[in-house]
Amino acid sequence: MGFWKDAWNTEVKNMKERFRNAKEEGTAQAESRLAGNSFHGIHVHQGRVHYEKQSVSLAGAEAFVETAGQIERRGRGFLAVGGIGVVLGRSKDNRELYLGVKGTDGAFVVSLDPDKGKQAREFAARINAMAASAGQPPSTS
Repeated sequence: MGFWKDAWNTEVKNMKERFRNAKEEGTAQAESRLAGNSFHGIHVHQGRVHYEKQSVSLAGAEAFVETAGQIERRGRGFLAVGGIGVVLGRSKDNRELYLGVKGTDGAFVVSLDPDKGKQAREFAARINAMAASAGQPPSTS
């Protein structure tokens, strides 16, 4: 009976750990949303910009928003971020919208609803402002 009891205890311990991790991740995302530091699954928490399982350091990060039409007019068929390219197929809708975040330790690109351009640009500006002040010593005034 010892094997089954040990296996059960191990599984319970693993489930508790997964629950605790999910709860912490959910709390971080909720805190980010309340602070206005979240948009379309991208959130800023504890000095990092997160999207799904990807994350980059906020210090030195740069966020940008581009449409497929802007990319195509530049004569490139892809959106390059830190050496990572997202290939854009020939689409009739040049309104495809992308929000990218390039950091010192990685990058990611998120496809967005084209009608969310204003919100995406506002959020990118917010990330850029937070990135500019990240790592800066606090003001003494």
